[in-house]
Amino acid sequence: MIIAVDTCVLVDFQIGNFNKKTEILEQKLSVNAVFLPPVVLTEFLSNPRLDHKTYRFFQDLPTLEIEDGYWQRAGITRRKLLQNGLKSKLGDSLIVQSCIDHEVALLTRDEDFNNYVKYCALRLV
Repeated sequence: MIIAVDTCVLVDFQIGNFNKKTEILEQKLSVNAVFLPPVVLTEFLSNPRLDHKTYRFFQDLPTLEIEDGYWQRAGITRRKLLQNGLKSKLGDSLIVQSCIDHEVALLTRDEDFNNYVKYCALRLV
């Protein structure tokens, strides 16, 4: 089973902050079962302190392709939270929509994604 990974888990893994989430990431990396939402790849690679070796490793991970209608669906996903008086960062909504479109669970430690589980059918690892 493949998973998608959020930026916070990638950063923890990269800096050696090992925890249950990074253990799962390491296990999934060993069997080539990790895909990155495009927004996560952009966030991670934009770090100006990222060393070349790490940059190359994560740059080469497969990404979840953006499908037709993605931007519209992402707007609807974000609207669902906003209509319920909940915060919804644009980047988070884009990550969520990539996961929903590809029916993959997201590995994250960011509790903001819990509302997407409740209102948008996001699955978490």
